[in-house]
Amino acid sequence: MASENKVDQKFLRFLTFLFDVPIIALLTVLIIFKRIRDARAIMIFLTFFSIIQTSEWFYFIKTGDYPKYRKFSFLVNMISYTSGSLLLILTKSNKIYIAIGLSYFLSGAFLAVINKLGYKISGHAPGIAGPGTAIGIIYGAIGFLFLLLLIPAGYAKIRIKDHTFMEFASGTVATILITYLSFYIMGII
Repeated sequence: MASENKVDQKFLRFLTFLFDVPIIALLTVLIIFKRIRDARAIMIFLTFFSIIQTSEWFYFIKTGDYPKYRKFSFLVNMISYTSGSLLLILTKSNKIYIAIGLSYFLSGAFLAVINKLGYKISGHAPGIAGPGTAIGIIYGAIGFLFLLLLIPAGYAKIRIKDHTFMEFASGTVATILITYLSFYIMGII
């Protein structure tokens, strides 16, 4: 029975990595690329919103310390999201990519402040909620189906006790609102 629980925990942890920011960011670029072919924006987006984030995984695998990983993750994200967003703006990339970059940056900043104030809010949920909302804005109702990925991701994070339902839900709702705000700021909606 104990070994089954350990296998279940490992599978759930694997799911959390499968639905983590770098994977979802890569998937988002592939989906959006079909509609908006901006090679420069895609390279910036992949570098600063996907590839750099994979360094977090190596840190977690090496330390196995989730609380330290979480702090490291926020630091890496804020540096790369800020840099990536600025590069998207400076290179005059497509407004959609700038809006998505702005969404990542604003969501990351919001989560960092809330977590610093002592309330634990999911940093995992925004990695799906933001891109899902962006894809929905771009592709319409069918694009919002991407948000269904929140179900297995939320289930896994709650089952392995990384988050409560409210922590996951608050990260989701905050990021959906921030993504709409980002697209509004860019004049897309």
